[in-house]
Amino acid sequence: MARLTLGAGVATTIGLIYWLLLLCGYGIEFSDEGYYLNWIAHPELYPASHTQFGFVFHPLYELTGRNIVALRQLNVLLTFGAGWLFFASLLAGFPMRSQGDRLAMACLAFVLASSALAVFRVWLPTPNYNTLAFQGLLLGSAGACLACAATKRAHWIGSVLLGIGLWLTFMGKPTTMAVAGLLWLTGIVAYGRISWHQFCTTGIIALSLVVLSALAIDGSISGFVNRLAIGASDLEKLQGGHTLAEILRLENFHLNLAEKRLFWLGTGLVFTSGYLVSAGWHALRLAGFGLALAGIAALWISLAVCHRLGYSLADVLGFELTQGLSYTADGSWFIKYLFTNLVLFFLPAGSFLVFLFRIRSLPRVRPIVAVLCLLCLPYAFAFGSNTYYWWKIGGAVAFWCAAGLTLVWPDPAKGCSWTRGVPLALFTVVGVFLSLMLATEAPYRQHFPLRANTVSLLTAEQHVIRVSADTQRYVSQMRALLEENGFKPNDPWIDLSGRHPTLAVLVGARHLGLAWLPGGYPGSKDIVQVGLDRVPAELLRQAWVLTEPGGRRSLSPELLHRYGLDLECNYLLVGTIESPLGEYSTSVIQRIYKPLPSDPPSLN
Repeated sequence: MARLTLGAGVATTIGLIYWLLLLCGYGIEFSDEGYYLNWIAHPELYPASHTQFGFVFHPLYELTGRNIVALRQLNVLLTFGAGWLFFASLLAGFPMRSQGDRLAMACLAFVLASSALAVFRVWLPTPNYNTLAFQGLLLGSAGACLACAATKRAHWIGSVLLGIGLWLTFMGKPTTMAVAGLLWLTGIVAYGRISWHQFCTTGIIALSLVVLSALAIDGSISGFVNRLAIGASDLEKLQGGHTLAEILRLENFHLNLAEKRLFWLGTGLVFTSGYLVSAGWHALRLAGFGLALAGIAALWISLAVCHRLGYSLADVLGFELTQGLSYTADGSWFIKYLFTNLVLFFLPAGSFLVFLFRIRSLPRVRPIVAVLCLLCLPYAFAFGSNTYYWWKIGGAVAFWCAAGLTLVWPDPAKGCSWTRGVPLALFTVVGVFLSLMLATEAPYRQHFPLRANTVSLLTAEQHVIRVSADTQRYVSQMRALLEENGFKPNDPWIDLSGRHPTLAVLVGARHLGLAWLPGGYPGSKDIVQVGLDRVPAELLRQAWVLTEPGGRRSLSPELLHRYGLDLECNYLLVGTIESPLGEYSTSVIQRIYKPLPSDPPSLN
């Protein structure tokens, strides 16, 4: 019965991965994803940066033939693979009763790794600094688990993985690396497994990778340090909430009625099934596995029925989504569904109840320290962000799942059957499936659910992506207008709309200054000027310019006066286009300007 239940979990996890890989070909967001793609496509254009994800993912972008869909799919697979390695390393510390349990443990880790896919909870599947930092957290945590294992070989493998994890989190988010490093060190010290040889190995690997990265990116360590310092200074100029005083904060959260129902339902199911599976009677264990199987069956039946009747499962669950859902400019959508992923805290909550009801003596200190470190790792993932920490934390629920697994397992020194973790694994994949389904119904800053993206659009590299009719109309009209007026691939581009950097990627332009010239912040003018100051004057004069006079994030064209440029004197207005729906629920008129020759020919 346990193997049948685990098999159902494996099948569901495969279905979840396949579904996400298909969805990677649907929808595109015009602000954040443009920032990611511009950085990845042309990292050499930006001499200052506080994150280096663009340099890390650029080789993968070239490897996929600059295919946005393939790059997204690779990001999903890398994230899941890192999650699988993490859970396999965690389970490796739990003694097996027989060698025949190895396959079962690998399958259990496979199902539990589905929790890593929650990082795509708002549907921004393009590789970015968040996914890079998360992948680093998973690898580093796998290394920490192996460093706490009993064998010397595992210690050395763990030291290597921990060094790689430190490097990746540093390249993604240095603030995440600082907090995660302390948590990993705390866990390893608590298990008493640390040695100076392994500690030095980890440090040498991490430092060597950072030095090699510095040489590859800037040619020298001093240049790389200068890049980081200037990048941090740029963030302060933006005044977007990234200062040390602003990132050291505690925040509240509030679950709506639907979220509370799902949380208590999930907690009850994890507790009941986990408690029954750990019972002494065979009949009770069968009931526990049956309850877990029922959760998987309910998910598939609900999906089938809703698909047949034309409903969204998110609507049925009480989230009141509609096919015409709009990401409103006042942020009401964002606030309403801000903390949805916190529902997945039912995984450690239900496991903790199992732990309380099954405990027969005082717990050992080491497992408790491990659980606390795992519970805190999502905070490390969020640390340094200018958004709500509780919202950000929801993307790293894999560590909550790992904490729950540690709680339902008895003292590893006493040994246990792998069957203890099966109910938790099944409810993990169900919870993540529902969370991602909500994300596809209300993707970040997109006006329509992904299922409404039915029109094919060719990217600048001639790869197909499915978008809404509104987006296809906008990009097609923009391309036609640019081609009529002599635009060529890799022409320089200045986006003064303050919110549409993705357009440069779709038309094949080079986005100057910064990967995103952000509007709407108190320091937008300052950071945009700093970014454009780093661009050679000749390149600025050759750049096409996009403006959005009526936009809420629009940047003033007067910024160009600093470089001796004026829209009326140095550019030709070649046309106007209505922007697509997305962050706004209404269209805004955009203007496209073509640069005039520096020395126009004489009329005589």
